[in-house]
Amino acid sequence: MTAELPNHLSARIDQAFAEYLAVRKADYSLGMTPDESTKLDSQRDAAERELIKTLATIWEESTHRSPRSRVLDKDPRYGWTYPFANWVADLFPDYTDMLPTPAGRIRKILRRETAVNGPAHKA
Repeated sequence: MTAELPNHLSARIDQAFAEYLAVRKADYSLGMTPDESTKLDSQRDAAERELIKTLATIWEESTHRSPRSRVLDKDPRYGWTYPFANWVADLFPDYTDMLPTPAGRIRKILRRETAVNGPAHKA
């Protein structure tokens, strides 16, 4: 889908991944205290949330669909699928060799953001 996006949205995706990867590439050192390790984990979680929120905004602007929407998979055996989570998974190999954020975590991040910024959603 990045090839179909206008340049300004592609640039925002590039920037979002650059910020995410800057935090993700911070390495655990052998002399790191448990507090320092916890702080690094928190920074990584925050960077992941920011990446997902930014990508969700771009998705919504370009598709005019909620990133939380789901559709029936082409193969009925798999039930429902989340196009936004699939899109995020497709983006990751373009930017990094890390595994993409799992669909369940993406939905959890989006639910948490909705609860903060809009009506609460109960799982």
